[in-house]
Amino acid sequence: ATTRWLERGHLRWDGGQWHLAESAPRASPEQPGSLALAVDGGDWMLLHFRPIGARPWTPGTWLALGQRDLGSAWHALRCAVYSPRPDPAGPSAQAPADPPA
Repeated sequence: ATTRWLERGHLRWDGGQWHLAESAPRASPEQPGSLALAVDGGDWMLLHFRPIGARPWTPGTWLALGQRDLGSAWHALRCAVYSPRPDPAGPSAQAPADPPA
């Protein structure tokens, strides 16, 4: 397997899932997937994107993003990367906040 690095693209978080287009928005179709934090350097992050349904040996795409490049969007990206992920099974699969007495 080879390592893939993305030099230009568009990463989007919709509140439930990550989406990646490998060029300018609307120039290529977005792929839904998961994003994992590999390294947090404070003012830069190394992230790994894997499309949904990718085979286990598929290398995914590495993204090196920095505050210098993203400017005012940096804080929002960090919040999204660290936000809790929704349960894939949905709210009904989660335990109730107040268990019955």
